[in-house]
Amino acid sequence: LRLLRISESPRKMIRGGRNYITSSPAFSNDAKKLLLCTANSVSVFSVDTGLLITSLEGHTAPVTTVIVDPAYDEILTYCWTASLDGKIRIWEFSTPKLLKTFDTHLPIYSLVCKKFHTLLK
Repeated sequence: LRLLRISESPRKMIRGGRNYITSSPAFSNDAKKLLLCTANSVSVFSVDTGLLITSLEGHTAPVTTVIVDPAYDEILTYCWTASLDGKIRIWEFSTPKLLKTFDTHLPIYSLVCKKFHTLLK
């Protein structure tokens, strides 16, 4: 997968030619948003327009994993991110809002989640 450089305008359109994806992408449950690990953040793009909708920022090292919570909800859209900074973060990515952070104090190279909602409580 190769994404293109983003312009500096407020509504960012994909154009140019630089690969800046650091890990496997993920789609929202409704397949309308594409989440990409882009260096120390996760960029959320509209599948329909290709425009950057928002970014999930807060990691201090490259993000290695983004996982969308498979529990379908038309309003709330949760995802997990993991990073070489040793932190796992849970986001509501439509807002975007950081919900919870876990610090492992060790670099995280990959993440697999079995049960999502139990850790939000």
